Amino acid sequence: FTGWGTFNFREPKPNLSAGTDYWLVCWGMFSTQFLYGDSESDKGGFQRIPYDSWPDPWSPGLTNLKCSIYCTYTPVAPPPTRKLRIESEPISVPVTLNDAPIGNTPVEADVEDGATIKIEVPETVEV
Repeated sequence: FTGWGTFNFREPKPNLSAGTDYWLVCWGMFSTQFLYGDSESDKGGFQRIPYDSWPDPWSPGLTNLKCSIYCTYTPVAPPPTRKLRIESEPISVPVTLNDAPIGNTPVEADVEDGATIKIEVPETVEV
């Protein structure tokens, strides 16, 4: 075999995030060889084991090989959002939304439509 091989993910398909390293693992009954281009510390892995059931755990030896893949994907549309506005009277207070500070009142934030959110304000404020 030479050239590119095509492998399709079964359901459930993976949900990947940009900027994250992932392991793409091929496992077969026969010896395989991969071409690689770039060298990068500990980006490749291998494990020689008898072909039987899937290795659990998979414990690869690390190599300085970085393999190339060509991938097509369909981006998921972002969920609809709503504008959330938080006000306080007679003074301004700091607000956190889902454990992240978003500013002092009055403050607005876009939140996912239908999502459960956590809003926190201090119990007491020194004036």
